[in-house]
This record gives sequence, structure tokens and C-alpha cells, in this order.
Amino acid sequence: MNHFALHDAAIFTVDPDNRVIPRGTLIVEDGRIIAVGPSDEVIIPPGMPVIDASGHALLPGLIDAHSHSSLMRGVTENMQLMEWLPWYQLEHRALTEEYAYHSARLCYLEALKSGTTCVMDMYRFMARCADAAGEIGLRVNLAPYVADAPGKDFFATRAENRALIHSHHGAQNGRIQVWMGLEHLFYCTPDAYREALQCQADYGVG
Repeated sequence: MNHFALHDAAIFTVDPDNRVIPRGTLIVEDGRIIAVGPSDEVIIPPGMPVIDASGHALLPGLIDAHSHSSLMRGVTENMQLMEWLPWYQLEHRALTEEYAYHSARLCYLEALKSGTTCVMDMYRFMARCADAAGEIGLRVNLAPYVADAPGKDFFATRAENRALIHSHHGAQNGRIQVWMGLEHLFYCTPDAYREALQCQADYGVG
């Protein structure tokens, strides 16, 4: 639905004055907000679908700027760091695409439930994470863990990252964005950094 009115919500505008409208109406046309204000001042066009939002709050979507949706979900929650690290080293080698998909889907649903509508996600099997985000409608920036230094080749490869850019960058009407995801300064060779710069030039990715 790309045109509707949300009526009688408590609206947190986060505008320059941080206005809070206790009983407000917001109108969307062609997927864009065209009006917001007190309900007794905003005129709803005839025939427009109206959602009664009384008793609810409306606020802009939150942004999670650092997430690892599929990182050991359901395995190591609430562990202390030194207990967690050995499991983390094993996880890189044990994670499967299917596990990554279901973990990402669960994390993205939890994000939406909390009001988070955009996630910067970093780890592995990002194509499956993109599938999960696309199904749910979440906006994601995906940065795979990429490493090519000796002994670190259990991460995603540069070729896999470039393939992900080709297959998913700009997908879902631009909701899915892909970065070149170099995992760690010491896990990557100079070739990896050169390729990251080339991808930035070729595709405009982060």
C-alpha cells in the first residue's frame, strides 16, 4: 500500500524542533510522506485508506549501524568473552548458508519489532542474509567478512564479495546495498585493499 493516512497517532517527528504531536495524522502518497501534523489540521483526501493509530506511537525507523545477524545465534548468547572466543573461532568454519539465513531472518524480525528499519550487517553468507531481508522488507547494508591472508581463508573470498555486489547491490528497489567487507587489517593482503578501492570506483560501494 503506497498511499494511506495514519490517523490519531502520537507522532515523534524528530524534526529540527523535535516536535511531538500527541494526536497526529500522517499522509503517504506514492510511498512518500506528504503531510504530517495535528489530526484536526491535516485534511485526509477523500477515498484514501485510513489506519486508526490511536493508542499507538509513530516514529522514524531506527538504524542499527553494527550488526552480526548470523554470528553464532542460538549458540553463545550471554557467554563471557574468554569463554566465547574459542567458540567464535570454530563458528567461522562451521556456519552454513542455511543457518545464516534463519539467523538473519530472526534478527531482522526482532529489529523490525523494535522499530529498527535499517541494519548494517557484517559476517558471512550475505546472499542468504539478503534473501531474508528481501522477504521481510528490511533495508540492509551488507559487508561480508573477506580475508585473503594465509590462514584466514575460511572467510568469504574477494571473488564471493564481488559476486554479491553483482547479484544484490541495489536489489529490492535499492533497499539492499553491498559493501566490500574486508574483515581485519591484518587478515587481508594489499591485493584485497586494491580490489576494495577498485570496487568502490566501479560500483560506488563502501
